[in-house]
Amino acid sequence: MKHNELRDRPDFRHRPVLYCLCLIAFLVCAVLSASTFTKADDSDSEKIYYELESLKQQISKLQQEIKPPYKMPKNLTLCGVFIDLEDPFIYRRVKKEINEIVFHEGQLGNLVDFSGEFFPIIEPIMAQHNVPDDLKYLVAVESNFKIRAASYAGAKGPWQFISSSAKQHGLKYTSQYDERYNLKLATEAAMKHLKQSYRLFGDWLLAITAYNKGDRGVNNILTIQGIDFGPLDEENNSAQSGNEKNNSFQVGEENLENTMAEQRDSNFWDLVLLVKIIRRGKVIGYRNEQERYVPRVIAMKLILENIYDYDFLKFDVENRLKPIQTASVIAHAAMSSVDVAKTLGISLWNLKHLNPQYKGVYPIFPSGKEFNLPVGMQESYAQKRDQIKKYVYKSYSRSSQQKRAPYTGGPLPASVILRSGETLWDIAQYYGVPMKTLLSLNGISYKSARYLRPGKTIKLK
Repeated sequence: MKHNELRDRPDFRHRPVLYCLCLIAFLVCAVLSASTFTKADDSDSEKIYYELESLKQQISKLQQEIKPPYKMPKNLTLCGVFIDLEDPFIYRRVKKEINEIVFHEGQLGNLVDFSGEFFPIIEPIMAQHNVPDDLKYLVAVESNFKIRAASYAGAKGPWQFISSSAKQHGLKYTSQYDERYNLKLATEAAMKHLKQSYRLFGDWLLAITAYNKGDRGVNNILTIQGIDFGPLDEENNSAQSGNEKNNSFQVGEENLENTMAEQRDSNFWDLVLLVKIIRRGKVIGYRNEQERYVPRVIAMKLILENIYDYDFLKFDVENRLKPIQTASVIAHAAMSSVDVAKTLGISLWNLKHLNPQYKGVYPIFPSGKEFNLPVGMQESYAQKRDQIKKYVYKSYSRSSQQKRAPYTGGPLPASVILRSGETLWDIAQYYGVPMKTLLSLNGISYKSARYLRPGKTIKLK
């Protein structure tokens, strides 16, 4: 039987208590039998009495050591930002991450043990930078407290810096030396990175998201989804260009403290942060690691702060998810989910979650089709539906693009420009050039051939 299956059996988790109760029952029966069939002298009775008292104390101690199941709080704060866990959407996102961490084989024990090694080194550095203490949980999410952590994207070290970010924040590396693996230096750089992002967005949840997605990426998402923070300032533009020296994080400490004191409600929970998975020029799915990042940091905080008082491996009936009440409405015209959320003042992420039948990062609700809103919003929709912009479908198809002139033989051109919708395989078949030859001529691997962009020059000979 697997360890997880054995652990989840109710009789396994409560077995110490059952053993103790059986032992008490046995001793009581022994005492009664002795008093009935034999005449125990006073010394024997006193001895049995003290043994029973000792057993009672041991059982009481065992009962105290048995931890109750963890119950989710109604709310908490992360970096001073209020998190309402009574919101069913936020609750789902955080609870899912707790389960992912707790029931991942071997992960929970390592997190608890290695936090005792990492936090005493990280916390003093964070105090020097005057940033919220909760930011220390990012290193657990980034690397699971692994000094030599490395990702497929080239991020290295406990704080997972890629080469450009490492140079930007002063971390040096060579073929024989890499400061990204130095916990103290990497923590210094991470704090500078986070403070720079916080100056841009004025919101710690967005700053944490930017640590994973990048400042420009978060700014673009906010603009697309109707929360415009304006363009990146000059300091951040210089940072994005990859300059090794960037002192933007060293100035304006007083302004930073004032902004922290005026922390506003976060817009993070409204954002849809999906990344397209593209193969051979086609979208085959979406990754949601970026929108899971902040809920995972919250889950890590709840686990590491409560692991010694509660048993996260036990289930509590109060933690079970409940159905979300919805109201169905009819789209009076084709409309974008972005415009619907913005006009009605509801979360775009929640709206997308309630309508999984509609595809795309920002789903379109066709005219006459039914879609779901949070319960109680149907009246608001009836009043404001005329204010929602009508979505105009863009006519796009590969047949509507400018077609490449038919190749009728003759001299083979030296090179061609890759057009939108074309792949290297299309070029190979069109001109009759073997795929292996194209890869060799252009210095392209099979893997990187999937990610070629329109406008690239492809050599044919």
